[in-house]
Amino acid sequence: MRAWLDERTLRLAAGSVLFAFATTHFFNAGMGIFGVAVADQVRMVIGGFWGMLIPSIVLYVSFTIHIVLALRRFARRRTWRMPIVEAVQTGFGLLIPLLLIRHIAANKAVEKLAHIDATYARAYQSLWPDLALDQSTLLLMVWIHGCIGLTMALRPKPWFRKQRLPLLAFAVAVPLFGLCGFVAGGREARARPPVLTADAALSADAAYRLSTGIAYPAFYFILAAIAALILFRALHTLRARRLTIRYVDGPTLRVPTGPTLLEISRRNGLPHASVCGGKARCSTCRVRVVEGLESQPAPEQAERRLLAKIRAPETVRLACQLHPTGDITVQRLVDAGTVRERDDAFAQDPFHWGVERTITVMFADIRGFTTISERNFLFDVVFVLNRFQADMSAAIEKNGGRIDKYLGDGLMAIFGVDGLADGGARQALAAARDMEVAVEKLNHEFNALLGATLRIGIGLHRGPALMGRIGGSPGRAALTALGDTVNTAARLEEMTKTFSVFCVASNDCTDAAGFDVSGAVAHHVAVRGREAGLTVWAINSFRSGTS
Repeated sequence: MRAWLDERTLRLAAGSVLFAFATTHFFNAGMGIFGVAVADQVRMVIGGFWGMLIPSIVLYVSFTIHIVLALRRFARRRTWRMPIVEAVQTGFGLLIPLLLIRHIAANKAVEKLAHIDATYARAYQSLWPDLALDQSTLLLMVWIHGCIGLTMALRPKPWFRKQRLPLLAFAVAVPLFGLCGFVAGGREARARPPVLTADAALSADAAYRLSTGIAYPAFYFILAAIAALILFRALHTLRARRLTIRYVDGPTLRVPTGPTLLEISRRNGLPHASVCGGKARCSTCRVRVVEGLESQPAPEQAERRLLAKIRAPETVRLACQLHPTGDITVQRLVDAGTVRERDDAFAQDPFHWGVERTITVMFADIRGFTTISERNFLFDVVFVLNRFQADMSAAIEKNGGRIDKYLGDGLMAIFGVDGLADGGARQALAAARDMEVAVEKLNHEFNALLGATLRIGIGLHRGPALMGRIGGSPGRAALTALGDTVNTAARLEEMTKTFSVFCVASNDCTDAAGFDVSGAVAHHVAVRGREAGLTVWAINSFRSGTS
């Protein structure tokens, strides 16, 4: 199935259409505040739109899709442990059809079967006051159910946090307006003479009884079928093959096959973050599979798309989508205790929790800077150093790199953060070439002032690194790289002194970039902190080849 046709997308699209319909419907009901006649005039506009061919088809298709997917999800549920908000949404989802049957029967069914014109005066008289409580409860249930669904879908979006107050005001105003209009319109319509004649009222009552007599048994039959399916699965679970789930930071469980990893965590009372409620709309439930990945089913469309969006490595899976089929050891990557509504957008940033990625790391440093500092005025040194860092940063950022940190008279930069095929190696070498040009320009400008020539050494290494935001809070956390690749790049920068060259780049970097090393000198070196040796290329200059 295409990405835009997966279950998650269909559920969200169908729910959005129904939410839009409910919003216009409640707005129309609220116009009863200004009188039944006004409500009828607004109904002609809103009802005319939803009665058009295309909107009508979209509405009924969305309603069918929403019901089918909801029943499918309910039937597939294997644990009843869930957050309170999710429980409220699920409970309302089961109760809404019971009240909706009466609403549809008292209005649409009666109008169609008894051939009665649709007016708000007749609708108010049929509902007020006997069904007033039912209809008010239905309005609130539908609205709360829809708001919870959209909130869980949109909460991971970065913009949602900023718009929470306007959205909350809207969520309160719409049902309040609708209820006030329903009460005002119902009282006004009740005070009027009956809209229907005695014969028409009998026909309407017969149509109402007929429609409810068909709808209620059908609804109960569906519920009974789902209950039977759940019972069958429960009995099957008792006989299902058992497997072992090991949590790196928690217990070891023996569980039956079938449930998702998130359901297993919830069933056993283990805290497991899930901002979206287990609908594959966020990545907060993700885990790293430490052992047993090869015996697990491959990710389906929704999971693949989300993992690709955050560029997660193959060892990372979504707990809400993973149905373990063999023994597995996992590590929860997001602490359930740290996921708060105020930090949802921050938690969705994959770099906040760490992502392993192949990148190229650069270290650059000014040679003999201590001597230059001792021979010149402090203010001149600071001025030149700031200018140096600004020009080097410009060359790095021009070629797609990011400044990780400034190190006094040096700096560290990273390339390939966005997941380039070559790990940013080509960008890093291009930046080194531009940095050499920039240093020559600085020497032309400041040689007389400093009485010395600025020389720099650059170390480049490509390899896997853990990318993460370090700093504690969304406002202070900065993206940085950690791991052996970083340490190796720093050692190569130091080797520029040993080989008296401008740049030392690892063979991993030059190979990935397709760099011409015909004029460079190869060395096989031992790098402190690494067991295996490393082949590097000593590059004297990018200006005239690599000689």
